[in-house]
Amino acid sequence: MDQIFSYGIKVSQREAEVLVLMSEGFTSKEIGRQLYLSNLTVDKHKSNLLAKFNARNSAHLVVKAWKKGIINEHFARVLKQRWVDNDMPAERSSDL
Repeated sequence: MDQIFSYGIKVSQREAEVLVLMSEGFTSKEIGRQLYLSNLTVDKHKSNLLAKFNARNSAHLVVKAWKKGIINEHFARVLKQRWVDNDMPAERSSDL
């Protein structure tokens, strides 16, 4: 699995996908549907991310990830294209 490094923080490809969807305002349930994950798995990714970034809540996590360059417009476009290429469900995909 691909790893993304930024300022000493290692984030998996899946965690990065969860972060991007969080930054777009998706709920855990919606993230699970988009990525074909259970709510429990999405929540586990979020918990791991909160610990890795030493963030207090989801909003704090997204801000820290943006500042560290893990979430950015280019990365979001790359993920969106990957999802489109892999037949991402149409629901809200136009919002990305």
